[in-house]
Amino acid sequence: MGTPNFYALIPLLATIIVFAVVLYGEAMRVEIPISHGSVRGHGRIRGSVGKYPLKFVYSSNMPVILTSALLVNVTLFANVFQKIGIPILGHLDKGKPVDGIAWLLSTPNLTMFITEPIQVLVYAVFFIACCILFSYLWVEISGLNAKKISEQLHSSGIQIPGFRSSKRQLYKILKKYIPALTIISGIYVGLIAFLADLTGALGGGTGVLLTVGIIHKLYEEMAEEQLMSANPILRKVLGGD
Repeated sequence: MGTPNFYALIPLLATIIVFAVVLYGEAMRVEIPISHGSVRGHGRIRGSVGKYPLKFVYSSNMPVILTSALLVNVTLFANVFQKIGIPILGHLDKGKPVDGIAWLLSTPNLTMFITEPIQVLVYAVFFIACCILFSYLWVEISGLNAKKISEQLHSSGIQIPGFRSSKRQLYKILKKYIPALTIISGIYVGLIAFLADLTGALGGGTGVLLTVGIIHKLYEEMAEEQLMSANPILRKVLGGD
């Protein structure tokens, strides 16, 4: 009697663990020392040193969302090809892939880790590889790459302490961190989403990632609003109302 009850608790336990791991990742930052050469409209501030935070989950949850959408389309196209008599992506039975590429790229469960380890391995490698690819593409398309960020910081009068103020120097420093964070964040969210799906976490891997992301974003906005309320001068400097 104990064994079935334990297996029934796995999705709940997996959800709690994944939730905690994702929340921890969302809170992690890589901080780069910066100095503020000037603040627009408020004169020049000399010797003002701070830190520019780069999120550990730099590409956010977009890689998982895009990868999940891609995998859904694989099943969709497999169904379309089967209906026209060309099942090049595999056969489906009651909407579920039973063989071919569509089956290899269908979401596995914990039992399949023992019965079909090759399928689980292929799915995991493909899923995480796609997350890395989409992480890179998202950072490039959304203007979060080292070049764009260095241009934004330089135009705001920000520089790295100990170096002369130049866009190229900012780019060189950021390039040491942003490409690595892009790849690491892709692997991180991909691995978490895969393990969440494998263990049957409630809401699935994408659902848990989105939920934590929304909650953490609300928390950050509340903390920022509280900081602004306590520091009216800071609100004016940052352009608040």
